[in-house]
Amino acid sequence: MNKDIKYSDILAYIKNVNTENKEIQVISNYTLSPIFDDYFKFYNSKYNIKIIEYSNYMSSTLSGNLVFIIIKLEELFPKLFDNIYEVIIEDEIKIIYNTIDSIIKKAEDEFSCVFICDFEYDFFEPEPKGITTKNYIIKKANEYLHKISDKYINLYLININKIIARIGADNFYNDRTYYMAKIPYSILGYNALAYDCAKIVNAQNIQRKKCLILDCDNVLWGGIVAEDGINNIRLSRSFIGSAYRNFQKEIIRLYHSGIIICLCSKNDEKTIWDVFDNHPDMLLNKKHISSFRINNRDKANNIREIIEELNISKNSVVFIDDDPYETQLAKSMIPDIETITLNNEQPNSYVKFIKSCKFFDSLEITQQDRLRGESYKFEGIRKIELKENYDIEQYHKSLKTKIEIISADNYAISRIAELSQRTSQFNLSNKRYSIEELIELKNSPTYEILYLKASDIYGDMGIITACVIKYNNTCLLIESFFLSCRVFGRNFELLLLDKVKDIAFKKGITDIIGIYIETEKNKKFNTFYKINGVNTDGIFRNNFINTTN
Repeated sequence: MNKDIKYSDILAYIKNVNTENKEIQVISNYTLSPIFDDYFKFYNSKYNIKIIEYSNYMSSTLSGNLVFIIIKLEELFPKLFDNIYEVIIEDEIKIIYNTIDSIIKKAEDEFSCVFICDFEYDFFEPEPKGITTKNYIIKKANEYLHKISDKYINLYLININKIIARIGADNFYNDRTYYMAKIPYSILGYNALAYDCAKIVNAQNIQRKKCLILDCDNVLWGGIVAEDGINNIRLSRSFIGSAYRNFQKEIIRLYHSGIIICLCSKNDEKTIWDVFDNHPDMLLNKKHISSFRINNRDKANNIREIIEELNISKNSVVFIDDDPYETQLAKSMIPDIETITLNNEQPNSYVKFIKSCKFFDSLEITQQDRLRGESYKFEGIRKIELKENYDIEQYHKSLKTKIEIISADNYAISRIAELSQRTSQFNLSNKRYSIEELIELKNSPTYEILYLKASDIYGDMGIITACVIKYNNTCLLIESFFLSCRVFGRNFELLLLDKVKDIAFKKGITDIIGIYIETEKNKKFNTFYKINGVNTDGIFRNNFINTTN
């Protein structure tokens, strides 16, 4: 968030911004426009904001892709809050719950993706014991809102009270403009709210980075361990050493949210692992590290090797170092990666910097995300097993591989959307889907989304391949086909294709069409359909029925 930019500068900037004819509808029962709209466009220029009065929203039928619901509870129930000491509170709270249900249900029915702010507390209200306060009612409403949010796959909460706390209630509100024009927030308050709303939309639309590669000295701890020794590096629970410790906590949080953590350090390997194994305040440990290059070679080539080892795309990588020479060299030699140069004179800023950068934002963390770091560690073992077993069937037997092929439910949709967005190599139609698009297709009677998940003796690999198919009376169209780069060479995609053939056979469909659109990254798989008897003219057609048992 840019706290210092003037509102006049925002207006000058957005005059020259061309939006992409995309619209976000914002439902509110108090004044947001035009200040909120202008700041939102500053932070995300792709969208126009359309404000809809809450009273009009409940009495009309709307539709669209994205909607924000930003409402004040006291404006929704003015009589209750005017007579708070003269009503039966528990009865009124039940009415509030029913209203929340109605608002969300209507939004879910009409919009593909719903973002709702929880209700603002009164930060200035005294809260003595023995009396029901406004904040008690707001607290109950927020607890209910959080409780029911998990029931809706395309509903996301925005914690407005955290936004207010971040900049301070005294800075967030403006009593003068509220009583003059019903404008409750200061310029800074509108700025903060618009920033967080834009950030959550960006998290939905921008592909999250997959891998974080870290230097060690002056990044994970203060000082140079080879010179200072393990006992003299700055890493502790107090003073500046705690800044590095807290930074490690943040890295571990990213690990558990699905980010692959790697090391790239010009150092002696034994020295680095000595810190990992023996320093009492070292929080990161070897289990968090999926790959590493600890040597005296140039870091750019080391980063290339890590990328090749993990078989991930360059544009999914972020490299962090405190030396601008190293980050600039890596960026010049591998332009597709992102680099961050930390200021080693201000380690207290490390955590805030990594939290505020856009690279790791995500609307949802799935079980598969949480297991990704561990999964990539085991991928190295699986690759060794694959090299030693020339027979792919024997390979799967030795690893006791189990697979399931399933028609997608709501809880698999987010992972399949992520697979489509992240996969560039085996993405045969180069199609990227949002969660909302996949939900719409899943609910269509002419579409089906299939996925394959697998596990073996090393753990659960989760959803590793998926396809989107469309039916009509005479043909089956494979609109999209994705395979995770982690499992290349193991024939999982052939098992899913066999399932598609089987479905066609059982439905009496005599024609299967596969869509392949060549890109620089997927062209090495341009024979996937061809080896199954199809042409290579962009859309190919072939009768697979004779090959189906």
